Amino acid sequence: MSIKKTTIMSLVLTLIFMVTGCAEKAEEAEDAASFEYEYRSELGGVVLTKYMGKNPEVTIPSKIKGFPVVGIGGWAFSSLDESLISVTIPGSVTSIGDQAFGYCYTLTSIVIPDSVTNIGNSAFIYCDSLTSITLPNNITSIGSSVFRHCTSLTSVTIPNSVTDIGEGAFEECASLASVVLPDSATSIGFKAFNGCTSLASIIIPGSVTILGDEAFSSCESLTSLVLPNGITSIGFEAFSCCSSLTSVTIPDSVTNIGHGAFKSCTSLTSMTLPNSIVSIGFEAFNGCNSLVSFTLSDNITKIGDGAFGDCTLLSQELKQKILQINPRAANS
Repeated sequence: MSIKKTTIMSLVLTLIFMVTGCAEKAEEAEDAASFEYEYRSELGGVVLTKYMGKNPEVTIPSKIKGFPVVGIGGWAFSSLDESLISVTIPGSVTSIGDQAFGYCYTLTSIVIPDSVTNIGNSAFIYCDSLTSITLPNNITSIGSSVFRHCTSLTSVTIPNSVTDIGEGAFEECASLASVVLPDSATSIGFKAFNGCTSLASIIIPGSVTILGDEAFSSCESLTSLVLPNGITSIGFEAFSCCSSLTSVTIPDSVTNIGHGAFKSCTSLTSMTLPNSIVSIGFEAFNGCNSLVSFTLSDNITKIGDGAFGDCTLLSQELKQKILQINPRAANS
């Protein structure tokens, strides 16, 4: 019996040492992590304010000094331009601050958990090597310039929780070829996809009611466009310089076509405006030099100066009708 008791006691002591050892190693890892980051206490946890390590592949700890890491502060990883390659964010994090990873030119991969509910403005601006991103399921908006000038970004997965695509959110993402916006989206902000020169297709859901100025300006590869029924106005230069655009469907809900809305859409050959439209803005179709067929609603009372400037292929009959509303409408 004494031998059995001794054996059992030895096993118990071994297990205790093993558990204690694991706990000590975890504490040591947390302590080591505390030297790689500057942080502040917030909301019962810590928010990382600056990364000072040199590891190109970073796994952010879920705890530091026993406290959960709940946020990544503004500019925490910003401008690590020659070192950072990948980042894994733990499930304890709920927010990513403004420009947190901005100007990390070599960052190719980042894993964002569904615990994140807020991503700050310009969070990934100028991350030129980032190729794809899956946004967490609990965010409701994509803030201003979040992915601006991520020139290698080819795909993005936007969850059904998102209602707002912010100002310049994907501006100058020159490799982004297609985007599917969720049915939850209600607004597309100013310059949201401006300069996405590879964007060949975009599905705008019927839930969208607000289309910002220059939202798709200079999307040079966009070939066709169907606008949803909820939109009432096409904003300033919303689709200007979409030089491959050949087809546009405008719903009956639209009453106004803004200044320069389709300016320099040089491949646009035909356009039918619904009877709901009452005004066409300054230079709205200026420079559409392939435009041959254009159906002008009888309800239009206002056409801005230069709205049809350099539309040289329009029939003389149509030009006369346009000039009766505004003699300067065909000015270059």
